[in-house]
Amino acid sequence: IAAVTYAPYSYIDTDGQMQGVDGAIAAEIAKLACLEVKAVPSDAASGIQSVIAGKADISTGAWYRTAERARVVLLSAPLYLDQMAIYSKDGHTKFSDIESGMVGSVQGNLWVNDLREILGENLKLYPDSVAMQQDLVAGRLDAAVDGNSIGVVAQAQGGLEGVQIKVIEPDERIGASQEAGQGTFPINKDNAEMLAGVDAAIKQLHETGKIAEILA
Repeated sequence: IAAVTYAPYSYIDTDGQMQGVDGAIAAEIAKLACLEVKAVPSDAASGIQSVIAGKADISTGAWYRTAERARVVLLSAPLYLDQMAIYSKDGHTKFSDIESGMVGSVQGNLWVNDLREILGENLKLYPDSVAMQQDLVAGRLDAAVDGNSIGVVAQAQGGLEGVQIKVIEPDERIGASQEAGQGTFPINKDNAEMLAGVDAAIKQLHETGKIAEILA
């Protein structure tokens, strides 16, 4: 498993063990299939590439199901929903209130293409959420857009001081503001058997309430 550092969904602890929501779900799937997990630290840029290259069977990291990703990897059944949120010091909820300023987001997010159409050069993309959050707190961004849960966890750990995180109001120009992103496990295109097994396990974990328990 290529484990991308993206708390609260995916990270490897100091003992080398996979943690987070995705990590816990993957561990349950492995248990059902009588498989052992070998977690390999990865970053956002190489997580899916590791799967494409066959270096990992799946990747964790709150990957959203998108048409673009479905062209290069298989995508598991949905794990959970994650809402798009606006991060700002003024507590904005409408995208129209921030689109005249410099807005940050993270590469590969579900809404990036829509934001490019609206913002053009006023959109600044980052390799990860941490760098974006630092620029926002420092005043180098007027606002930022990311998943809601990421910011909630960052604030619980003492970060994002002075920043408010608000779920975005629906905007017809931004698809992800109208329908929440679906978390998934990317799987190699040539491994349809693993996809079938993972999907069957995900179905079972939803039915038993285990995924809801992990999220809580």
